[in-house]
Order: sequence, then C-alpha cells, then structure tokens
Amino acid sequence: DQVAEQVLPDGPWLSWRVSARPARVELVPEHHPAGALGARAALASQIRERLPEGTDLLGFEDRLQPSRLERRLLRHLVQHRAGHIPAEEYLGDGPLIRELGVPWVTAQRAVASLSRKLDVAPRS
Repeated sequence: DQVAEQVLPDGPWLSWRVSARPARVELVPEHHPAGALGARAALASQIRERLPEGTDLLGFEDRLQPSRLERRLLRHLVQHRAGHIPAEEYLGDGPLIRELGVPWVTAQRAVASLSRKLDVAPRS
C-alpha cells in the first residue's frame, strides 16, 4: 500500500508479505469507533463544516498542503458535500476505492491523514 500512489492508477496493485514481520494492515492506527464508514462520514462532516459551498477550494488546498491522494479524496468529498446522494454511494468501500484508485488500506490511511490535517489547520 505504500507504493500505491506511484503505481499506474489503473494498473495492478502490488501486495506481498514478509514472513518475519506482521502485515501492514495490522499497523494501520486509523480505526474509528464507528468503523471505516464512520471515519469517512466524520471526514465528510469535517469538510462540510470547514469548506462550505462557495469556499475557494484552491486556496484551501494551498493552506492545507494535502498529498496527491489526499487532494483526490478532498475533491471527491467536496463534490458530494451537499448531501444529495446517500453517503454509502460515495463513502462506501467500492465507490471510494474506484475513485481513488488505491487499495482499501491506502484509502483508509488517506481518510485518517486528511482528517488530522483538517483538525490542525487554521480556520480562515
């Protein structure tokens, strides 16, 4: 999952296991009490609060300094912030993985890191 952003977006994903150490999935600390979908819903709520419609997205991104993956995630969530479609249709595993083009654990890591950046970013 650490090389996912560097692999061709629509190409195969790499995965392997080193027997001497546990899988990276066990090391992902981003577990939300309400599960993966709950973490994504909390992030979507943060974005609705911090970035209401009409806010300059490019200026916001300049202040936030997201990674390329976090930027894709942010833009995906911004386009659905009005709440016209059910959360599961854009926050569910399938839609999110297809949109970001990365493995599940990488998408979850992006959700957690973007959420942390929003927590500490100064309000404008």
